[in-house]
Amino acid sequence: MLEKRIDLMKVAYARVSTLDQNLNRQIEVFKKFCSEKIFTEKLLGKNISERIVFREAIQLAREGDQVIVEVVD
Repeated sequence: MLEKRIDLMKVAYARVSTLDQNLNRQIEVFKKFCSEKIFTEKLLGKNISERIVFREAIQLAREGDQVIVEVVD
């Protein structure tokens, strides 16, 4: 029988598209959701394959973990 995991993790990913933009608003939202790990990236990557930090966040997440983003765009 499989045991239910109780150590689920919330992984958050915050991104802005320019160096001038601020990540603080997104980070504060993720803190309210009690995210254990917050990944941040300042990058115009239209193509998701260009988002190196995003890929790191996804690779950290295990089955059952939650990956949280504030806006999908």
